[in-house]
Amino acid sequence: MLKYDEKIIKNYINGLDIDGYTFDELEDDYNFMIDVMDYTKDFRMINFCSLNVLHNYEFIKYLINKFGAKNNYLNSIIDDYIENETDNVKLIDIVAKMYNYTKLDKYKMYLDVQYAVYRLDYEQVKDEDVDAEFEFGKGFLLIQDLYGSCEDAMNYFARKCLNEIMLYHEIDLEALAHQSFKTKSELEKYGLNSFILSIINSYDKYLSAYLATHLFLIDDLKNKLKKIIENFSKYDKILNYRRYNRILMLSYEFLDKKETNLVTPTEMIYYIAKEYDIENELFNYEKKLYEVDIYSDVDIEDMIKNINKEEFGISDSASYFIIKKFMGEVLNSSVPEKIKLEELKDEYLIENKDKVKEKIIKFNPII
Repeated sequence: MLKYDEKIIKNYINGLDIDGYTFDELEDDYNFMIDVMDYTKDFRMINFCSLNVLHNYEFIKYLINKFGAKNNYLNSIIDDYIENETDNVKLIDIVAKMYNYTKLDKYKMYLDVQYAVYRLDYEQVKDEDVDAEFEFGKGFLLIQDLYGSCEDAMNYFARKCLNEIMLYHEIDLEALAHQSFKTKSELEKYGLNSFILSIINSYDKYLSAYLATHLFLIDDLKNKLKKIIENFSKYDKILNYRRYNRILMLSYEFLDKKETNLVTPTEMIYYIAKEYDIENELFNYEKKLYEVDIYSDVDIEDMIKNINKEEFGISDSASYFIIKKFMGEVLNSSVPEKIKLEELKDEYLIENKDKVKEKIIKFNPII
């Protein structure tokens, strides 16, 4: 709706005198120039705007909403505003709007830098207040306090905060779904949106509340959850394959580097696998993995029946305990890829350094 009389706007466009106004006064009034552009539907009328209008937040916001990223000339006008705006909230709001239209890296960089500043500020708050994390979660409330009136900026920062939570805490959506629900129908009845929001709520209740009113921000997670539901019944089988794959890949890699006294890497792996009663499943998976029947004549029971761990030397003994602990943790993990064998090796060496030294001295007596 026009704020000025249509006759005044027409006279201005036609270059006619206007009672009570000068052209300079009108061109310095952002409301009038908005009326002119609405009436003409021509963004080129921007050329008649004063510098004050071109640096006016409401006018620039109008330009973006009305014309979007029309062309490089219009964008250069908006970029000039960005370079000259000193109000941080207005600046970030305009940058966020431009990023939504253009997806240009230069606008993303502005927003990411601002988010990094916010994170530093929040870390300082946490350092000064031990209850900050309990009270504010991941600090999304601080963003709301700053940019609550700027929806484009809020949406961008909400996505950043959401992604940070998922990545930093290594949240496995599939594992959580299976831990929480016995069947896919249970999950569907509970609701995909509700499940995702409940996860986020445990880290930041303010972010979760914002996402609940802006559900499109969790569409990516919701689509992942839909795929998880499609494969719900296959999860146990796929998870076991992931476990067996982790066991074989890292165990062979670790054992191939060791100097063993009595057993080969394959014998060590299946000797321990038998203790967990998975030797046959693991063996069948390994044959499928290589797609070559390299073990057609191998009998697992026969291969490991004469192994006696009491006869292990230092290297075999260490390997046995490390691989056994690794295998046990992998088999009990819903995210086997997180289990790192090298970390378990380091733990073993630290816990048993005195025993290892003692064995070495016994085998290498000082004469």
